[in-house]
Amino acid sequence: MLFFILLLSMPTVCSQQVWADLYVNKSEVLVGEPLDLKVTMYTSTFFSEGVNPGNIQIQGAFVVYLNGQSKSFRKNGNTYAGVTMSFKVFPFQSGVLKIPPLSFTVTSPSPGNYKGTPHKVSTDEKEIDVKPAPDEYNDGMWLVASSLTIRDRNAGEALKMKTGEVFERAIDRSASGTVGEMIPPVQWDTLPDVSLYPGRASVSTRKTKTAITGVRRESAKYLFEKAGTYELPEKVFQWYNPYTKKVSNRTLSKIIIDVIENEDSGILATVKDSLSVVTTSDDTEIKKAAVTIMGMTLKEFLLMLVTLLILLVISFKVIRHYLKVYRKRRAVYRNSEAWYFRRFLKNIKKRTSGSVINALYRWLDQTGTGIYDLESLGTYGNSIKLDEEIAKIADAINENKKEISLDRKFWKEFRKSVIGISPIDSSTGQWINP
Repeated sequence: MLFFILLLSMPTVCSQQVWADLYVNKSEVLVGEPLDLKVTMYTSTFFSEGVNPGNIQIQGAFVVYLNGQSKSFRKNGNTYAGVTMSFKVFPFQSGVLKIPPLSFTVTSPSPGNYKGTPHKVSTDEKEIDVKPAPDEYNDGMWLVASSLTIRDRNAGEALKMKTGEVFERAIDRSASGTVGEMIPPVQWDTLPDVSLYPGRASVSTRKTKTAITGVRRESAKYLFEKAGTYELPEKVFQWYNPYTKKVSNRTLSKIIIDVIENEDSGILATVKDSLSVVTTSDDTEIKKAAVTIMGMTLKEFLLMLVTLLILLVISFKVIRHYLKVYRKRRAVYRNSEAWYFRRFLKNIKKRTSGSVINALYRWLDQTGTGIYDLESLGTYGNSIKLDEEIAKIADAINENKKEISLDRKFWKEFRKSVIGISPIDSSTGQWINP
């Protein structure tokens, strides 16, 4: 009976357990309200490799990966290792948001082993009820964020312009707790006798391991066709804070523009045509921008790639040229008088007789002065110090001494005079005056 009980319990104890859990902090949200989604993967041994969060896709929502954290817990006397991956989910349409089963591949060794094997784990499906924005926000200005920063470079200014001139208004918004795609576009004010040319919006998202900030930058150009005083009314931006459950406002001041008649009557038509061309070009670029690589259009990416290749080729050729020049100069230097004299000085420091004397002779040969032994060296000048140094060398050679002590300072000074000596005339054995 005891053997039968142990036999039944062995698969539970010895088999490996790997699974995944899904956690969502809310079951009901407003459109745009962020959800905290956490996926935790567990193993009864350990993870031998990091877990790749992949590219999670949820229809009807933006998904942003934040961070991953390790954890562990004990159950029935066993310790389980876990990895929790945190995501933010931003629903952008009302209705039922279906979070499909999320699949991940983890690498974990079996009990008693150290080599990891791949395991595929999946979470259960989950549904979230997404409520629409309140009725008063049906104008498309609904924004869910924890805070909102707005910058208008022209707000509050009184401007003076002429007909045919262009005024550009630029508004930048930075919303904490959301992504750039969730920030609604600016609704630009229209004025009589003024042509409006909205620019191309720039949308981006900045994130850290714990926070997300969406950024939207927009601009519009106003072309004044008639003289008069124009007023761009103040603009009110609202946002709903999901944590305080309150709606807050930020207001941009109105802008007053005094427009006088332009002496150049033809400039209006010229500017209007150019702005129309620019606007059409921007619309075409927006359509083409659907396919991007690393945040760049295909054209920008190919241009960057070609530029990098050209820089690499140029760098390779420049480096190869300088290496060739360096090797050539190094070879010349290693066969120069300066090189051999430097070796001579180094050997004086070591004080080994054989090395010092060999280095001296090699240097004298390289000077091109015709000094090739101690006798010819002694015929140069009437220096008492030179005679002393030659005596030391001769003594070391005749008595086969292992060490020799020469004066490095003297030989440095001696070299200065030796370098300027002309070669000996081989027919007379006398120095030739330059």
